[in-house]
Amino acid sequence: MPDGRLRPVVLAWLLLTAITQAPYLRATVSLPQDGAFAGCFFYFDDFYNYLSFTQQAEDGAFLFRNKLKLEPHAAAMINLEWWFVGRVSALLGGRPLLAWRFLAALASLLFLLAIDHWLRRCHLPDPHRLPALLLIAFGGGVGGLATRLELTPMWERSGAPGAVDLVTGLSPFIGFLANPHFVVGTALLLWTMAAFAERRVVFFLLLANVLALTRPYDFVLVVALCGAGLLLTEPWRDWPKRLAPLGALLPVVAYCGWLYYRCPAFAFYAQARYPFPSLRSFMLGLGPAVLLALPAVRRRPERRYSTYLMAWAGVAVAVIAAHPVGFSLQFLVGIGAPLLALAALALAHRPPAVLLAVAIVMSTTAWEATRLVLQPWWLVPKAEMDVVRGLRPHCRQGDVAFLPAGRLGLLAGGLTACQAYTSHTIEPDHARRLAEVRQFYATASPDQRARLLDATCARFVLAPVDAEPFLGRPVVRTVSAAALLAIHEWRQPPDCVSGAHAR
Repeated sequence: MPDGRLRPVVLAWLLLTAITQAPYLRATVSLPQDGAFAGCFFYFDDFYNYLSFTQQAEDGAFLFRNKLKLEPHAAAMINLEWWFVGRVSALLGGRPLLAWRFLAALASLLFLLAIDHWLRRCHLPDPHRLPALLLIAFGGGVGGLATRLELTPMWERSGAPGAVDLVTGLSPFIGFLANPHFVVGTALLLWTMAAFAERRVVFFLLLANVLALTRPYDFVLVVALCGAGLLLTEPWRDWPKRLAPLGALLPVVAYCGWLYYRCPAFAFYAQARYPFPSLRSFMLGLGPAVLLALPAVRRRPERRYSTYLMAWAGVAVAVIAAHPVGFSLQFLVGIGAPLLALAALALAHRPPAVLLAVAIVMSTTAWEATRLVLQPWWLVPKAEMDVVRGLRPHCRQGDVAFLPAGRLGLLAGGLTACQAYTSHTIEPDHARRLAEVRQFYATASPDQRARLLDATCARFVLAPVDAEPFLGRPVVRTVSAAALLAIHEWRQPPDCVSGAHAR
């Protein structure tokens, strides 16, 4: 058993890991004959977009190309998290889904160590630490409960989340269960902010650069929070000296600015517009935590540290009120962490049993999310997974695979070196690509299909086992087949470079 200082963290981590990893183990070993587990429960399209980069890292890349961009382009993105997962997958013999589970366990430990660091700096009594960690790890709002009781829809008519604490990363538990990318960002943010508050300049600069090259949204947020915390806690005479080290972040700021606003292969990400939840949804998802945290504003436990947590909550309020950019919701990932930490501090004068009881009451969304992932809706057809895995040995970097719209394109982009002609809704010209693929498989003549494959420089195409009548020309060979699905190698025109999109 670890020493007394680490015991609450280790106990909370063991419980959290058991609850959040068990559904993945169950989904892997308990499958119907015709079903397959794709490795995730939420965010299927985003998860497989992450995998499209970890696959490149698994093959040895450090700089990444964007498989959503069909035109040939130079590798330009650095993402340390996805590179790490890819290298772990390579060490595991090419098992990226298992590598993500390893990251999830590691990220949750880093998060719990970070939030415990903040709680101790705010002088939370030792007997309260374990209940506080459980509150932060499992706590949420009432969105999950309201959805379960059919009092609110899971998704609003606009397409925005109706239960924000259940289907987004606002609640830390959803990150633990469904998206370790969120957890990594929030953990790094907490450690970076702590290094700044404690004047550990070198450590701050190192962590800030790592954060910028892992989850840039949290990098922007941590710079804002460090600035706000400084202005609210330290004499104005010290501001120039304390702010000077931020100048060392200019190179990574310039790189991220170029990558996401100037580089054609990645700039379209910043142009995305995501439906923003209603105020009612935020009240259901964050309201209980806000009400519990309010007494901490009056009590101000250890002002130097609690002010940073309050600033985080204040920035969240501003984002919810103004939602200044199309991807504003990304800046709210992990906001449950400071709110629930402040709630724990507000209850520090109560017995630990009271804090534990509050943690149990606040965990309804965690249990609803766990119930959801134990349902079979996350299954994908085994034939789809098998046919994509059969394609993997034949793909080269830049090869285009022409596949039906939906899961197959995402699976191919994430599990093979190929890029799908259409996959993620955020891809450039998605509406046109989607219409072309649908027409290809529904109404196009064999000659029209052949011309489209030539125009797109596709190297692989999913077609009937007897492909020539469907495509109008013979194929080079069949490279993968499962059940009624078959992927064939197409004879590209002489002027096609692998991966080039001619139009």
